[in-house]
Amino acid sequence: MRDCQTISRYPIEDSWGLDGNLVTLIDTTPAIGVKLLMVSAHLPCCENDATRQVEVDRIAAFIRDAKDPGVRSSIPENTAILISGDMNFVGDAQQLRTFVTGDISGQRDLRPDYEPDWDGSGLLDVISRHSAKRLS
Repeated sequence: MRDCQTISRYPIEDSWGLDGNLVTLIDTTPAIGVKLLMVSAHLPCCENDATRQVEVDRIAAFIRDAKDPGVRSSIPENTAILISGDMNFVGDAQQLRTFVTGDISGQRDLRPDYEPDWDGSGLLDVISRHSAKRLS
């Protein structure tokens, strides 16, 4: 069962469920010139660092594998990657580090960490506005 949904004005070409989270491949080529791999996440809350890290590791491993042309769910080179949702990052900082740097902490599959952006760097951590504050 998925906790997340994706609604898009652009065609959704494929989707994958990961522990209640959702990854979609959206054809945003008309708008931004490339497709978009969008992760919609709703990670476990509060003191549940271990389970949250397992889900983050699984999402990061999915992105790593999707960038590999030999994998069934592979995406075109230079596909934009967006991770959003209710992250519940209230405990261990490793979870955010995993998304930004590709440092998968579990390493159950013994495959290497990776640089998540196509240029060999980490992803950009965009600091979102806090929805409980007034905007001026």
